[in-house]
Amino acid sequence: EDCLAVELQPEDFERFRTDAKGEFDKLIDGLYGMRSRMRNATLDGQLIGSKGIENYFRKPYGPGWALTGDAGYLKDPSTGTGISDALQQSIWLADALDDCSQGANWDERMGAFQQLRDSSMMPSFCAARLTKSRTLCCTPVAITKSSGLFCCSISHCIST
Repeated sequence: EDCLAVELQPEDFERFRTDAKGEFDKLIDGLYGMRSRMRNATLDGQLIGSKGIENYFRKPYGPGWALTGDAGYLKDPSTGTGISDALQQSIWLADALDDCSQGANWDERMGAFQQLRDSSMMPSFCAARLTKSRTLCCTPVAITKSSGLFCCSISHCIST
């Protein structure tokens, strides 16, 4: 069995939704060589999709609580990096909580955790937003040529 996935821009979703099979066929016909590759393929079931999800950064801590993973920072799942981002954040959060349990100031240490999370995750967050919306989510501060990722200002992406 094979599964074919296509990605649409948000502005194309409603048109696709009204005639999924027709729009899917048009999309496939527009991809070089795809129609011939699919000549013996049949649709087994229905076409399904999702309009997308909100991408955000949230303040990851407050008095007596902390967030990690998708609860504190979420980018489009099409990147396939959500679990590795969540695991990395969990390690940073565990270090911060350990420091706090040994007497570090909660707000200062958790603020350092947030700063580390935001600065580390922002480039891939902006890259994901750029590919999804065709526009930058945040104000570019610099471009890292070696990685091709945007380094952005966090103040434009935080959701409280």
